[in-house]
Amino acid sequence: TGKWADPFISARAISQFVDGSDSLKKRYVNPVEITEAIGMSRSLKKNELIDWSTRLGGAARQYIDRHKLDAATQTRSNNVTDDGGVEMDMNLNAMNKAKSISLLSDLRVYEALVSSKADEAKGTDSSDYWRYPHVKWENTLTLTFAKYLMLNVSAYAYYDKNIKDDARLKETLAAGFTYTFTK
Repeated sequence: TGKWADPFISARAISQFVDGSDSLKKRYVNPVEITEAIGMSRSLKKNELIDWSTRLGGAARQYIDRHKLDAATQTRSNNVTDDGGVEMDMNLNAMNKAKSISLLSDLRVYEALVSSKADEAKGTDSSDYWRYPHVKWENTLTLTFAKYLMLNVSAYAYYDKNIKDDARLKETLAAGFTYTFTK
């Protein structure tokens, strides 16, 4: 490990099981967003209860929307966007001493500097939308009470001007049974 920061290299693929945006055709594992990044990482605080780290680096991203329907021509084609830019990722994993409350938080900001769709968008209302930062902030609070019962509260905030002008929010509440294997 470095004195101030450590190098990192990463690859990530994100998709959904079934794309419900097209009522005429079920598209499985679509769309797919692939991100590759290289840069420096730093642990801001790490002990038994807190692991807080950040990463900053250059990134390349591919967004692949397969068999997308063009409403004007009624034809289907693969829509692929390639862009490159800067990505910052901050992760926090914290828990109390009793290990009954834990918080997972992930803030990811991607800023595209170049895009394969920049020329296509020129002269349209959305010509500079690809330049806006893409922000994902995901938080999960887990409460474990009794020995085997747990409650998860998750909150997600997403901002991508290509999809919507405003931030999108999602909240999830889950209850369940848990068992931890220990040595």
